[in-house]
Amino acid sequence: MADVSIIVPIYNVEKYLDKCLSGILSQTFQNFEVILINDGSQDNCKSICDEYAKKDERIKVIHQENQGSGSARNKGLELASGKYIYFCDADDYMEPSLLEENFQIAEKYGVNMVVFGYYDKVCNENGMTMIPRTNQSIYLHDQHAFREHFELLFSNGVMYTLWNKLYKRDFLEKYHYRFGNERVGQDTVFNYQVYKNIDKVYINEKIYYHYLIGRTNSAVNKYRADRFGLRYEETLKLEQLIKSWNYEKKYKQLLINDWLLTLTIGINNLFLEKCPLSNEEKKREIHHYIHTPKIAMVLQSVSVKTENISHATKFKIFLLKKNQINLYYRLMKYKKIFS
Repeated sequence: MADVSIIVPIYNVEKYLDKCLSGILSQTFQNFEVILINDGSQDNCKSICDEYAKKDERIKVIHQENQGSGSARNKGLELASGKYIYFCDADDYMEPSLLEENFQIAEKYGVNMVVFGYYDKVCNENGMTMIPRTNQSIYLHDQHAFREHFELLFSNGVMYTLWNKLYKRDFLEKYHYRFGNERVGQDTVFNYQVYKNIDKVYINEKIYYHYLIGRTNSAVNKYRADRFGLRYEETLKLEQLIKSWNYEKKYKQLLINDWLLTLTIGINNLFLEKCPLSNEEKKREIHHYIHTPKIAMVLQSVSVKTENISHATKFKIFLLKKNQINLYYRLMKYKKIFS
């Protein structure tokens, strides 16, 4: 039996797939299986997967009709036999010691999850910027310790994603955790399920993973009519998680910040290049966003005088609190201060 099952959902990423798979096969730790789920790719991914499977018997390939990455990951979980589960995105890549060092940590401390660092690699017209996302190493030995440290981990950006974590498969199967069919944000929603019951966790400060931001056809870079709604549901699930811990008071500010982030993501989505809405339709969308129950409540409760946020963000909040959508829209459209 493999020690680690690596699950890779694949859809139209032929440009990046070879580098991803080469990185997996170059791991210093070798007792793993790779489950490639080709989710109806229309490019050359099918052939690339099949060629790699011929070269290495540890690679299993499943070809299916396009059902979304959630379905693909669930298929991988059904087929996995490893003691630990690792999810990798096909358009990213990893350092050679990722599996070995985090497997050793998991075994040494007997944890149900290891969380490690990664780089956001932001690609744009100005080149590439690498932003480290990590947290100081610490062993969180029970549920209380994890929940007490959650806000710091969350604010450092290491709790949303799948690919900076090694999960114990028995723990995932005990609660039958599975992915939904959300086109964006499903990794975060999956993790919120895991966090409800997680106890023993090790935070490894070392960085092993390179996350590519800015890929043209990535789901996160496309306009989506349902993006605000999806992110709204995501924050609702975060709120439900924190309530299930009875931590509402302790993490009140964390929730306020995440609701404001949901609003920002929804509005920024309207200004993506291929958004088909007219100016007036975009303004109506913003009006709708700020009058949804949770967002309206947060805007009402936030004081721009006391919040520890930038002046630009304070001004944005002030305009939205005052329902000054026309002015807000002009400033957003022409990017005079909201760069």
